[in-house]
Amino acid sequence: TFFLFFYALSIAITRLRAEVGFPDHDVHFGGPIQMITSSVGTANLSQASRITMPLFWFISRRFDNHIMPHQLEGFKIADRSDMEVQRTVWSILLGVAVGIVATFWILLHTSFKVGLDNMPHPSLDWGREPWSYLQQWLHSPTEIDYYHIGLIGLGFVVVCFLATMSALFLWWSLHPVGYAVAGSYGMSFCGRVCWQAGF
Repeated sequence: TFFLFFYALSIAITRLRAEVGFPDHDVHFGGPIQMITSSVGTANLSQASRITMPLFWFISRRFDNHIMPHQLEGFKIADRSDMEVQRTVWSILLGVAVGIVATFWILLHTSFKVGLDNMPHPSLDWGREPWSYLQQWLHSPTEIDYYHIGLIGLGFVVVCFLATMSALFLWWSLHPVGYAVAGSYGMSFCGRVCWQAGF
């Protein structure tokens, strides 16, 4: 179930990036873990499921670091520049391999050089976050969150309405993607910059 939600969100975010070219697609706390714990309730999950979910927190907390939209853009660039697809695939695989090694090396090097206690706020909190949730799920399991499910349903209805209106009327200026990303800090930052610049 987790990976079905994850792949559905991955495709949706990739499509959002392809349709609109929106540079920031964070979707904070809107991942599969949050959907599962709200729709089913942690009390109705097995203890093994509750213990396993924090291990996937790094791909569920936010989606701005998701590689699928960037890979799709790479393939589109390769297609437009008449580059061989096989070279693009190998370039992406090389980038992934180098990126993984470099990330772990930088994390370990910085942690040992600076010390984890001296690291800035996000480093400490993001490492603690999944285990704090696990502690809550094990000691205070929750039931189904009907309010959260209702809000997800309402969001789905609003997006369907906006998509229908955009398809039927050329003058309709409210795009469903705008509704989906309106809560993003990237969107609010752009709005703030435009407002302060006097646009």
